[in-house]
Amino acid sequence: MIAADAERWKRISPLLDGLLDLSDEARAERLAAMHLYDPALADELASLIADAARAEDEQFLAGHAGLPADLRGGAAPSLAGTRIGAYVLETPLGQGGTGAVWRASRADGRFVGQVAVKLLHLSLVGRTGALRFEREGAILARLSHPHIARLLDAGVAAGGQPYLVLELVEGERIDRYCDAARLGVDERLRVFRDVLDAVAHAHRHLVIHRDIKPSNIMVTADGSVKLLDFGIAKLLRGEDEVEAVDLTVERGGLLTPDYAAPEQLRGEAITTATDVYALGILLYQLLSGRHPTTRPGATPADTMRATLVADPAPLPGAVTGGYDSAGHDVERIAEERGTSAPRLMRELRGDLENIVAKALKKAPAERYPTVDAFADDLRRHAVNEPVSARADSFAYRATRFVRRHRGSVAAGGLTLAAIVAGLVGTIFEARRAEQQSDLALHEAAIARRERDESLQQQLLQRGSNEFLQLVLRDAAGGDPGAIRKQLDRATVLIARTRFEQPIVKVALLRQTAARYAELGDIDATERLLRQAIASIQGTDLAAPTSGVPVNLACSLARTLHEMNDQQGALAEVDRADRLIAAGAQVELPSRAACRIQRSYVATTLGNHRVAVGILKDTLRQLADAGVREGEQPRVIRSALSMALAAAGDNAAAMAIARPLLAESEAGQGRESMAVLRRSSVVTGLTRTGGDPLAATALAEADSALAARLLGGGRVDAAIALERGRGLLELARFPEAVQAFAESRRAALASKGLIHVLPAGLGETEALLREGQVEAADDRFGELAPLRDAAAAPLRIESWRVAALLAIAEGDPAAARRSLDAAEREVGTEGGPSHPQAFAIAMARGEALLADRRADAGALAVADRALAAARRVALVPDRSSDVGRALLLRARLLAIAGRADEARRDGAAARTQLAPTLGPTHPETLAASALAS
Repeated sequence: MIAADAERWKRISPLLDGLLDLSDEARAERLAAMHLYDPALADELASLIADAARAEDEQFLAGHAGLPADLRGGAAPSLAGTRIGAYVLETPLGQGGTGAVWRASRADGRFVGQVAVKLLHLSLVGRTGALRFEREGAILARLSHPHIARLLDAGVAAGGQPYLVLELVEGERIDRYCDAARLGVDERLRVFRDVLDAVAHAHRHLVIHRDIKPSNIMVTADGSVKLLDFGIAKLLRGEDEVEAVDLTVERGGLLTPDYAAPEQLRGEAITTATDVYALGILLYQLLSGRHPTTRPGATPADTMRATLVADPAPLPGAVTGGYDSAGHDVERIAEERGTSAPRLMRELRGDLENIVAKALKKAPAERYPTVDAFADDLRRHAVNEPVSARADSFAYRATRFVRRHRGSVAAGGLTLAAIVAGLVGTIFEARRAEQQSDLALHEAAIARRERDESLQQQLLQRGSNEFLQLVLRDAAGGDPGAIRKQLDRATVLIARTRFEQPIVKVALLRQTAARYAELGDIDATERLLRQAIASIQGTDLAAPTSGVPVNLACSLARTLHEMNDQQGALAEVDRADRLIAAGAQVELPSRAACRIQRSYVATTLGNHRVAVGILKDTLRQLADAGVREGEQPRVIRSALSMALAAAGDNAAAMAIARPLLAESEAGQGRESMAVLRRSSVVTGLTRTGGDPLAATALAEADSALAARLLGGGRVDAAIALERGRGLLELARFPEAVQAFAESRRAALASKGLIHVLPAGLGETEALLREGQVEAADDRFGELAPLRDAAAAPLRIESWRVAALLAIAEGDPAAARRSLDAAEREVGTEGGPSHPQAFAIAMARGEALLADRRADAGALAVADRALAAARRVALVPDRSSDVGRALLLRARLLAIAGRADEARRDGAAARTQLAPTLGPTHPETLAASALAS
């Protein structure tokens, strides 16, 4: 592997991760593009990828090739006394599929105490994997929780042997401890909740265990739970690199058949829901003494088949008396729980049965969305409160039937299933509103409807079911994954179908419009919503007490917002509020949806405090009503993170965005538009928080996911816009121009006009930085109508770009006028704490550098930029914005002849810029030159 110093590796690592995730063809295209602007970097990445391929081949063909002779056997006695890093091995503690574990002591005298050193087989980590292993080890070492055995250190010894240094835990595995102590059901649940607390802590740090089982959970003599081997699988492979493995053996700590989730066995994406499934198995065993699907003595192949096909036996059914058909001595099991078999069966019936069943759902999206939700249900059970887990309904069983026959339905049918799932809630909400309307208007109609209620429900169910069957039959001949084609067919079918109940058509139009919105097709979204509004005219659905017009108004408001018609969006939200005030019967979730739309408009107009206040208040109202989980609270939290980010509070925004993304991935899987949107928020915050290098790697992954979801070569305007911003900051100007142009074209094509001006301004700056001043001026001129009508945030950005153009064209007076206008608005909207204060100060600095002005006023500008950068940085000592402000100050000091101070600030700038922009970035090189 080509040698790389630590700083260069920080730049290479995320780029390499992104390339390894691509197909061979896409990887070749990406490398060719990189070669245009940094041939050395592209060649180095190509060499690393070739090394990775060779390393994989060597591991497959040679097993432990390259392992020192005395390590090939794992726990060879000759290793006693061997020094590994700062530790000396003493006695072997065990050996497993991933390597050997030794008791060891610190050898450098820094502290006295013993640790566990795990020597991983070299076959588990390739040549490129060694550096990744060290990087991930540093991440996991930050996990600090009383119930997690801490990873103290991780590294690769001189001979290439990977090792982990872990907290030494001495005790019994959790199942044996509980049995030996004869713990009852409640006591076992208390112990299990400690496990949940540990796993939830790691999930909040975006670390997934992937191998939860009794042997990885120890209980010490004082009853303290310790979770072991946390994240070892993450150390062995990158987060997106978990692959299907030989399921007949435990390999690399990645998978144990008895505790693997269905998605692991199928080689699908591993999420936090995978850990929820393993925790469900563990709880089932702790309570019943049995495995939920596997019989004793089953082969790994039988275990795999049962996990994929067999439904877990109901928890109370595990306790039947005597010996059950699987050979379990249930009387002994009950005795180990301090009770009798009949009483144990009664304790396990009801809520506990439903809680465990929910954790063990085959589909990740049907399990608990988070470990915290799992723990909350157990807490509610303990205090006799209602739990969220419920026994399976007929609708759930019918959905399971569709999933078992997904081959004949086609993957695109899942999108249509989402339409129908939303349809159910919309129909019955409208039915309630319709009933309330008639109650106020016609008491006689109430009696008639009560007589006909059964018939009406049958007609409603028959109509929606017939339409669903029609949709699914049509989807069966479709192109799997072509979601847009499925929606286009659904739209045609809605237009052709005559519905006995108007609400069915309204609901279908609204739900189909929502799916188009997820794909970024705002034109189709608006068209369907206006059809829905037209279809209710002259029907009971338009009655004063009906909630349907309110819901449609709020949906249309979101669409108009995306079309950059903020005043139109506000008018729709105001209309919805007037309908509610006039007596429209609307449930709290629908009112909350309207408030979300108002917050979007407020953010776009620059009223960030208003937006944040609306969203926090809405979350509080939902929580007071008992609505704390589900998609709507997630939508509001996502909107809140974006509002906080727009306000410049990146730290608070990221504290919401990262856990929300993990929760959404666990509940919905990675391949969904909702998860993509939330992933893009994290990407944007990573960039604005000061790490464009990492953000651009995330943006590449977001773009790849968007391409898969949209299909047909379509581009998502918002995703392309964020990718362009990262590329611009990394000085990859040709790629940035292309990304911004793609975003602008996609926004125009879909009428998502809210992205047109930001993309055009980004394209202008990228062209300018590339030296294409005339082309930049032309693009900026084309944007004049949008700039003139822009809200405050984009007006400020337009003035900044105008100033940069003026500087490039040698017109410092025009640059100053533009910056004066921007600063006046920044001062009006919040002054130094304004989220755009840093960008304006830096543009002012460029103007000063062009004039070679370095007086006290110029240095004050640099100081303002530095203060603003530190306010928005996620990590103030690792921020590209802080580095750029320091570089500005160093340049001004150099012009002023204050060489020592310039060298000091240049060195400080280099420390910030190298890890966040890369060591070869022009600004990093400029800082290095000043430092020397």
